[in-house]
Amino acid sequence: MTMSRSIRPVLVLAAALSLAGGCSFLEPRADPTRYYVLTPVVDSSEHMQAVDVHLSLGPVDLPTYLDRPEIVSRPAPHRLDVRENER
Repeated sequence: MTMSRSIRPVLVLAAALSLAGGCSFLEPRADPTRYYVLTPVVDSSEHMQAVDVHLSLGPVDLPTYLDRPEIVSRPAPHRLDVRENER
């Protein structure tokens, strides 16, 4: 089966463009994700005595809009901001 002469240049061009697209000329970008760790704040001005207290916390259920790895903040009472690159 032979290809018509008008289709062959189109197929060659499509193959060349797909090869050129595979060899990306764009530079790789750095990952903008930032990770955070919560640490306790210790107030050294108050001297606390050591007390033998045990505290346990049961299972915590989060609403589905908060159950995600990204940081979610509430800048206004009816608005949530999801920071896609901060975890």
